[in-house]
Amino acid sequence: MSMNLSAGWMSQEFTHKRPLDCIKESLMAELEIMGFHSFTYDAIPFRIFDDINAPAADRLFKLSHIATAKTSLASSEDEFKLYKHYLGIMKESNVIPKKQQLFERPNVEFMNSREKARRGRDNNYNSAITWPISAFCSSEWGATFFLKSWRQETDMALWFEHKGAELGKLLFGYHLELMLHYRDQFNPYLQLGAFSKKTLSIIRLAANGYSGRQIGEQLCITERGVDYHIEQLKQKLQARNRLHLIKIAEKLEIT
Repeated sequence: MSMNLSAGWMSQEFTHKRPLDCIKESLMAELEIMGFHSFTYDAIPFRIFDDINAPAADRLFKLSHIATAKTSLASSEDEFKLYKHYLGIMKESNVIPKKQQLFERPNVEFMNSREKARRGRDNNYNSAITWPISAFCSSEWGATFFLKSWRQETDMALWFEHKGAELGKLLFGYHLELMLHYRDQFNPYLQLGAFSKKTLSIIRLAANGYSGRQIGEQLCITERGVDYHIEQLKQKLQARNRLHLIKIAEKLEIT
């Protein structure tokens, strides 16, 4: 998927597509110098904050979609498992952050007995920073970095005051690289299992002008089956008609 990026952001280092493992190792090396020992990077659909409390028929995303997804980037496999473990705990609790709380600004948190109990096994730090970035994502989703450190509260507060801007520039650069080269791999509307592969194929063919009969022939299903998937999508995405559905799908970058 292409993005409308100004030439100023297209620095030479981003024109070469690095493997994800190289990006991960490079970022972790720079974060270690700054005093962090692990990170996770994930994309979150904004509507999940409303979906959690919505009627089942109107719900597109659940926390389980994020908790079981395999698309997060983490500094290690162990860190990835800890992150998913925490999301699994949050899924069963009533402590769900609001979009404004998560995406308004970076947040520094500190491990205490209450936080340790809330995070279960995912408590291998004294302080952490959640850094949200919505630029160059979509109007429908954003990305977050979660960085862990062994710094104590006073040390982290002082460090963040003096080095927070530098950290923000570093994270934004890596975020931009991931969006340029791996955008589809983090797009939650493609990766969190909200739509089946067949449903995605149907909406893509519909967006390319295929009729229900032609789509059915392409995918070896009945025209009635195609109509069923279209109607289900219209309901979930609150589309008025097929044309409106296609416009929404294009906005979500799933066509």
